[in-house]
Amino acid sequence: MTRSSLNLAATLHARAAAHPERAAIVETDPATGRDRIWTYAELAETAALIAAGLRARGLRPGDGVLLLQPMSGELYAFLLGSWQAGLVCLFIDPAQGRAHLAACARRWRPRALFGVAAAHWFSLLVPGLRRDLVRLRTRGWAPFPTPLSRLLSSAPSTDTFPATADTPALVTFTSGSTGQPKAIVRSHGFLHAQHHAIAEAIALRDGETDLTTLPIFLLANLGSGLTSIIPAGDIARPGAVNPAPIAAQLARHPATRGGASPAFWLRLAASAEGRGALATLRTLYTGGGPLWPDDLATLRAAAPATRVVCVYGSTEAEPIAEIDAAEALAAPEAQTLLPGGHLRPEIRCAVLRDRFGTPRPDLDAAAFAAETCAPGQIGEIVVSGAHVVSGYLGGVGDEETKFRVEGVIWHRTGDAGLLDVAGRLWLAGRCSARVRAGARTLYPAEVEVALRGVKGLRRSALLTHADEAWVVLEADEPAVLALASARLAQRGLPELRLHLLPRLPLDKRHNAKIDYAALRGPLARSASLRPSRSSPDA
Repeated sequence: MTRSSLNLAATLHARAAAHPERAAIVETDPATGRDRIWTYAELAETAALIAAGLRARGLRPGDGVLLLQPMSGELYAFLLGSWQAGLVCLFIDPAQGRAHLAACARRWRPRALFGVAAAHWFSLLVPGLRRDLVRLRTRGWAPFPTPLSRLLSSAPSTDTFPATADTPALVTFTSGSTGQPKAIVRSHGFLHAQHHAIAEAIALRDGETDLTTLPIFLLANLGSGLTSIIPAGDIARPGAVNPAPIAAQLARHPATRGGASPAFWLRLAASAEGRGALATLRTLYTGGGPLWPDDLATLRAAAPATRVVCVYGSTEAEPIAEIDAAEALAAPEAQTLLPGGHLRPEIRCAVLRDRFGTPRPDLDAAAFAAETCAPGQIGEIVVSGAHVVSGYLGGVGDEETKFRVEGVIWHRTGDAGLLDVAGRLWLAGRCSARVRAGARTLYPAEVEVALRGVKGLRRSALLTHADEAWVVLEADEPAVLALASARLAQRGLPELRLHLLPRLPLDKRHNAKIDYAALRGPLARSASLRPSRSSPDA
């Protein structure tokens, strides 16, 4: 690998030279329903024009560019053009609100902002983004940002910034739900290692066509020569997409594979049109949210000829493991836990005694072995490897999430789980969500998996409230309380407080994970807070 080829923009140009007319990205205009097809040649040429335009506007290597743009051809052309110019791309989720956006902008000051018009209007309300920025606009109208079309008027740049393994490429931010948002800086070398791991984990093959809602997977597709279809509709709300236009897309552009959150695939599986679309795929990959065994069974039944593969990873380490859904469902652990899968060879993973919430000291090999759980014992999942984030910007958050073993940095994922006797990883939920029930420590999946399939119950959440272990049930009928109580007793689980709520809050990104922090308010405010014990004689 040459020094300059570490820059993924160079990889795109190499792909464009190899197959210029191949479709790189296919998207559908929501207003007209017309397809927009970006070939590899067009994407590379647009990226080169963007690189030249950014340099002409005074941006220099190392400057930060904030991207507030939905998944689209423009997003990836701008991302790759920015890297070609040596810039650092910042991704901040605007759905987290103005305070979060302002806090993240303070961690790494952007010199430019690229996005839809609405993002520019919104940024005027955010301290730190009101100042003079190079503003570039795609869709919508605003008088102050420069339209992207004007940026493309420069002569294309013919050179690519010679990034090294340590050159910053991408900065993302944690939600900051437990305090100050942590900035994750990914270098060009890191992105190459991650691309290799993703390409192997989900078997990316040159020339295939992939339906994907996952931004990092689409980037991996470009590096591997695939055609990526961005599903029609609001993929920011995957659990509410309309299957009809997606099915129509796949009829026009047949795909061999797909990658999305469980909520997206289940939405398709719930309609005849969506099931027809699923059946056209040879393989679908899913992750980013809890992979409930009954949901996996639903997907397999909706498209029997389609292979369903579960992928597990975290923000700081993607991917960690994967497993075929058929294999996962046949394992006894699927009765009480969620599948993680077979560990990727590019990563080292261990399950340690759960001490999450307390900083871990550096360990030698013997101490690390002493902390390691036996197969079948639930503990804290830790990982290490070339595509595992080794630290946060300024060290903020390192003390809580990093430790060293014989000089090697390990990351604490915050997830609890176990390794079975076959070496497969199984997930029990977040370490921070564990509860004490009498003399026993319980993790969310142990209770929530047991309650799946209770008639009238949509979902459940285990948490500590008022110093006791509670299970909050999303259901409409009080009869669910008795049914849930009987199920818990049947599974040998200890006595827990049960409470009904009409709706449990979910994460904004994948619409699949319980937002435990957001749940505590509604639970405390519930007017009918008369909990029932899960014992039969409550």
